[in-house]
Amino acid sequence: MGRVQEERDPHAVVEAPPPEEAWPPDAPLHSGWVEVDSVALCGGSMAGSFCWALTVADTASQWTEIRVTWNNGAEAVVGRLREMSASLPFVVRGVNSDNGQEFLNGHLRRHFRESGIWNPSAAYCRISTVPPPGLKRAS
Repeated sequence: MGRVQEERDPHAVVEAPPPEEAWPPDAPLHSGWVEVDSVALCGGSMAGSFCWALTVADTASQWTEIRVTWNNGAEAVVGRLREMSASLPFVVRGVNSDNGQEFLNGHLRRHFRESGIWNPSAAYCRISTVPPPGLKRAS
């Protein structure tokens, strides 16, 4: 049976890691369940601004879309994901990603919720204004 997740305070600190089982058991058998990732096109240095390659790959058909975005800000990533979703020959039902900041943010979480796209990582996206114990803010 699926778990029902309660709505939590968006400013709370992450309390638990994403679930071990990322996809529903039959998801890889049907198009629309995609993996997303990004790669920095930085020439070996993460300093400054540069392009990022954003990839969406369907787990069933292996259909892949790639777009480039300047930096990897939340709004740019959401815009590119919308663009790529519109060009796919199937409806995106679920998105799985790594834990990069470009995928775990309020903009993307809202996009998934409003679009009816299942995303296991989005449930664990929290913005914290309080640093974890032992970590000091930079002055």
